[in-house]
Amino acid sequence: MIFLMNLVIILAVLYIVSVQISKYNEIIFKKYRFKYFSLRDDLAMLVVSGKIKEESWEYQQLIDTINFHIQTIESMSINKIIAMLVEYHTSPEEERKVRIIKKKIKHTEVISIMAEFMDVTSQLLERNSKMQIKFFSSFNKKASTKPITSHKVALDKVNARKHLLNRALSSSALPA
Repeated sequence: MIFLMNLVIILAVLYIVSVQISKYNEIIFKKYRFKYFSLRDDLAMLVVSGKIKEESWEYQQLIDTINFHIQTIESMSINKIIAMLVEYHTSPEEERKVRIIKKKIKHTEVISIMAEFMDVTSQLLERNSKMQIKFFSSFNKKASTKPITSHKVALDKVNARKHLLNRALSSSALPA
């Protein structure tokens, strides 16, 4: 009987803790939503003040992107970003969109909004992916590797490993 009472008390405490965690997450997600709403409002104010046109390509693309992030606040994580990057690198259409973005956005205030958008998204990713980041950083320390700071260094390392792998495969191949 005492065991059953202890079990009920533990379950009640766990339930209360899970409800508190859920409420805390709702508050945090609302905070990020409001940050995105603020960015969307800043963009709309550029339209109201006549600095950019509502029909402009940059306004439409940025509004769509911000709205997408508002809808995916809870599920935005490193895993989702990796999936999106894979889609980008395997899709000529996504690559074309990024090239267009780089060419078409020239208004300094829009660039400032985009920089703030990237900062908010980075904070959100860090918040939603804390465990993944801790895992990878601890794995990186155990592997005693230094972080790669240049894309050229990363490509050189990939090519060197590919060359070593090809050499090892060709030397271990059995003669026919």
